[in-house]
Amino acid sequence: MIPAALPPDEANRLKALRELGVLDTPAEAAFDALAQAAAAVCDAPIALLSLVDDQRQWFKARVGFTQATETPRDLAFCAHAILYNDLFEVGDATCDPRFVDNPLVTGPSGIRFYAGVPVRLSDGAVVGTVCVLDRVPRQLGDRQRQVLLELGRTAAALLDARRDAQVLAKSEARYRALAELSPAGLFVGDADGQCTYTNGRWQEIHGLTAEQALGLGWMRVVAPLEMPRLNAAWRAAVQERRQFDEVIEIVLPDGTQRSVRSRSSPQFDGEGRMTGFVGLVEDVTEARQQQERLSDERQYLASVIESTGVGTWEWHVPSGAMRINERWAAILGYELEELEPVSIDTWKRLMRREDQGRAQAALKRHFAGETPQYRCEFRMRHKAGHWVWVLGVGRVLSRLDDGAPEWAFGTHMDFSDQVRNREAAEQAYRRMELALDGGGVGLWEYDVARDTLSWHRQLQPLYGLPEDAPAPTYPQWLALLHPDDRARVESDVAAVIRGERTYDIRFRVVRPDGSVRHMHSMARCRLDRRGRVASLLGATWDTTELQELSAELAEQHELMRVTLKSIADGVITTDERGRVTWMNPVSERMTGWLAAEAQGRPLEEVFVIRSEETRAPAANPVQACLATGEVASLTPQTVLVSRDGTHFGIEDSAAPIRDARGRLLGAVLVFHDVTEQRRLSSEMTYRAKHDALTGLVNRQEFEHRLRRALEHARRDGACHTLLFIDLDQFKLVNDACGHQVGDLLLKQVAQLIAGVVRSRDTLARLGGDEFAAVLEQCTSEQAQRVAQQICDRMDEFRFVHDGRRFRIGASIGLVQVDARWNDLADVLKAGDAACYAAKEAGRNRVHTWYESDRMILERSGDMAWATRLTQALDDERLVLFGQRLQPLGAARDGLHVEALVRMRQTDGSLTLPGSFLPATERFGLAPRLDRWVVRHALGWLAEHGPSCDLACLHVNLSAQSLADASFRGDVVAVLEDAGAAVCQALCFEITETVALANLGELAEFVDGVRARGARVAVDDFGAGASHFGYLRSLKVDLIKVDGQFIKGMLRDPLDDASVRGFLEVARVLGVQTVAEFVDDESVLARVRSMGFDFAQGFHIGRPQPLAACAASLS
Repeated sequence: MIPAALPPDEANRLKALRELGVLDTPAEAAFDALAQAAAAVCDAPIALLSLVDDQRQWFKARVGFTQATETPRDLAFCAHAILYNDLFEVGDATCDPRFVDNPLVTGPSGIRFYAGVPVRLSDGAVVGTVCVLDRVPRQLGDRQRQVLLELGRTAAALLDARRDAQVLAKSEARYRALAELSPAGLFVGDADGQCTYTNGRWQEIHGLTAEQALGLGWMRVVAPLEMPRLNAAWRAAVQERRQFDEVIEIVLPDGTQRSVRSRSSPQFDGEGRMTGFVGLVEDVTEARQQQERLSDERQYLASVIESTGVGTWEWHVPSGAMRINERWAAILGYELEELEPVSIDTWKRLMRREDQGRAQAALKRHFAGETPQYRCEFRMRHKAGHWVWVLGVGRVLSRLDDGAPEWAFGTHMDFSDQVRNREAAEQAYRRMELALDGGGVGLWEYDVARDTLSWHRQLQPLYGLPEDAPAPTYPQWLALLHPDDRARVESDVAAVIRGERTYDIRFRVVRPDGSVRHMHSMARCRLDRRGRVASLLGATWDTTELQELSAELAEQHELMRVTLKSIADGVITTDERGRVTWMNPVSERMTGWLAAEAQGRPLEEVFVIRSEETRAPAANPVQACLATGEVASLTPQTVLVSRDGTHFGIEDSAAPIRDARGRLLGAVLVFHDVTEQRRLSSEMTYRAKHDALTGLVNRQEFEHRLRRALEHARRDGACHTLLFIDLDQFKLVNDACGHQVGDLLLKQVAQLIAGVVRSRDTLARLGGDEFAAVLEQCTSEQAQRVAQQICDRMDEFRFVHDGRRFRIGASIGLVQVDARWNDLADVLKAGDAACYAAKEAGRNRVHTWYESDRMILERSGDMAWATRLTQALDDERLVLFGQRLQPLGAARDGLHVEALVRMRQTDGSLTLPGSFLPATERFGLAPRLDRWVVRHALGWLAEHGPSCDLACLHVNLSAQSLADASFRGDVVAVLEDAGAAVCQALCFEITETVALANLGELAEFVDGVRARGARVAVDDFGAGASHFGYLRSLKVDLIKVDGQFIKGMLRDPLDDASVRGFLEVARVLGVQTVAEFVDDESVLARVRSMGFDFAQGFHIGRPQPLAACAASLS
């Protein structure tokens, strides 16, 4: 048999085992249950909770092993098991040399199998095992091993808990024993203030038994006047989680008055709730009575004991060596190591030179035994460079045989604050003297027993007495009072002396010069030991000006009251709780409450305010004002609901009312009726955002909403759609029927479109005949259906006016508003371009914008041409060409030439007008281009007309230019300047559609042109009219028949008949005719035979530079 080795921490292990106090104790159910569980889980006949002592193993719990409660440690399998961290298992003891000859194996017990786990306490000590044994060889399964390990940990936890419970019980017993022996009174209470325990000393101090102190019984000895203060102090201590420390006056059952100092700490649980309190009390009656007699030494010792941050020093006087603590160094901003080694020279080096003589003198007196201690104030240099006032206190602790000081001990305290306070107090006293002198306040003291009156020097001038006059006696002072006040004042003073009232008296005095002054006098009483008034210490000041001011204020108050009743604003005042105290008539009218009815009611009941938009209750400004003490205003758009239900739009503010000391007295609420202003403002806001004609959103508001939709799309990935809508043929109605009729058409179209889009979508009129819509949360496919429905409705719509029916279409550009767009301008540009593409594709249709759309690219080309044309106009890179008109028949008055324009590119090449003229109309450049042509045509005629056989130069005027009144005026003006000779060789060509659209305005223009010698021709005649009645009003000189009729008359009898009709109209009117598009000889022969006066076309001549035309004519 091989015995187990001792664990390396055997001494500590045995100590921990014995501290458990479990050896040789009776069986306990918890430990027995643990052993039974081990036997059951491991299917073993024997299970033990074994505790390994120094010479034995003792079984705290056992199953299946009844022959003994302990065995020698040498035989114990457990002595081996405690050496292991985990499970120790012996499958067959007869095969293990450590146990083969063990009596437990060879003897009657017949142990063959053992498995044990160490029982390790929380402090790491292994005190035993939980083990199972069997009389047959075997092995535990994995689950059995795991459970046995858990049972070992459980046994350790049970033993830890047993030890902790014993420690706690001993601690409680020691605490109670100490509590009973404590010189201080101890007490414990619960969260409700109920006392649950007091020790004997507490009961002795308070004169109560333990039973009398329980619950709230302790309160019976507290002086009644103390309770409010104590309750407030206790609540503050709980809220701030700090110690309660108060001196309490108590009255013992026998009537004895005592002072006790009570200190207690509130206790809190893990969730922050107070669970109770513990504390101590001490009788400080004698201490308080002796407080004034405490010596400076006692104060010093108390400060050291209480660790108030005092630096300490020890000085070996013969050698000069010193020891200081960290606080001594910290007072001067140093770490202790920075000053070491420390000597008396260190002290002297840091002390201010001017203070060293005073300090050394104080030390010398103490060393000589003249003073009980050394005490001196001096300045020392801080590490940062400034001076620190230090109070040095100390004494000699030991002396040498010759009586010289050996060791001295003392303290240093940062005395800077005290010095500053002392200087401040001295300065305050000086200031008080100045204030008394400057403020006209005089101090006095009346000794009741001696009947003597002492005066401050300021009282003499207050009473009109000479400065050197002695203080009067009490009867003499009464004689100085106004006769009407004397008896009252004397009675009041007597009542004060009897303790029936405080001394706060107002009276008048009659000065020797006969003037009467108002005085106010206040005093405090000093009581003697018997509680009687011994003396009065008071102050008196002149309040004459204050009295006069009060009268003036009363007058002003009345004036203010009348004013507030008369102003147009409502005014309500409240007290500090928000209850109505006063209302003026306007507030009565607007709230529906009379002031008498409303007084004392909460303001919310009288002043009922709601949000104008939501009708939800609005925040009360008076509540905010009273809560913050600052001026508060209503939230915008608030309405006041009167008692009868009337709503007033109001604006208001609430301001705090304070007394002279700044104390909040209440609030004043001022409000006025802004119902009409708000209505006008709303109307103006509506007008600013809506089109006046249609009531739809205007362009500015539309762009705002579109921008918001774009931001939403970019931020959240939402999908919206823009519809850009331009009306087709609107200009025809507007020009033919007038602007008022056009406005009526726009209203009807707006209603038609509004009936298609959803109410939540935005529909706007951008200007003229342009509309747009933002369809929110709408895909391109859904928007396509909406847009097509608008086109279908427009296709069915007929506008009827004065018996005429007009068909109006809508070209719609559709753009998906999503995250791809950089800004609003890009989206609008795409919508405009898509709309233009729809119009170019045939009108009254929808065109969806695509990146690669060819029509959009062409639209972008128009923009480029507009830019090039503008640059060409600026650079004078336009060239005039001409195309000849051939006279036919009798018309032999000279050649006619139609002026045409070409653009010269920067590389010198020429561009035909078909490339850039669409851009001029689209981007409003036509008036500028036509001005250039007219100006250069007149210049050319003035220069070359007299030298060539040119009868007339024809100049085309665009519809956009002729619609511009300023353009028309400019043309008439330049003709006037050119003169009749030049004008007679000029003819303006106007298309028939333009003539029909602007008949009234053009008739005046044509007359003006013809009056100055120029001629006028109607171009594209027959293309736009169903009748020719307009020619009665529009006096023209030529008619140019539309080339489509000329080209088709040889093969289409209807075109031939139309042309013959046009010629008949011209003959009736007496005007000349021109056949356009004459491109071959057969057409020329036909127009000559029909009687046309002129022919024009490529067969006659192609366009060439005007200079070349002039050369050929010459």
